[in-house]
Amino acid sequence: MAQMATSDRVQGLVLLGIGLGIPVVVVGSFFTTLGALRGSLPVVGYTLFALGCVFGLVNFYLSWLRPTVHRLRSDGTGLPRISGIPLLGNVAVLGLVLAPPSVALSTAALVQISIDTGGLQYFVRALWRESFASE
Repeated sequence: MAQMATSDRVQGLVLLGIGLGIPVVVVGSFFTTLGALRGSLPVVGYTLFALGCVFGLVNFYLSWLRPTVHRLRSDGTGLPRISGIPLLGNVAVLGLVLAPPSVALSTAALVQISIDTGGLQYFVRALWRESFASE
């Protein structure tokens, strides 16, 4: 088992902090107004949130629904791998911060980041799993 360099550990901790920070912001939006920006630009916030949700749904479709539908319709072979739109689904979190406080919007954001397979939280999860798989 090879020892990890200090720089690799620091990079891993930074990515872990970013990846965990997104769900924390969304869950925190249930309980706080998130400072002075909260509700300051409602039109921009709702627009960014809607765009983030669209990107998240595209990623979910390409990662989970498309292969499942293809497997049900055919013998399961010959499906080309199509990458989603990485990181853009996290725009929804920025929209959540700029929009007025809303429990419904916070709940929708929690669902959105959970199914967005192109988000930072899934990237950190993949790196975390890969680091344990290589040991």
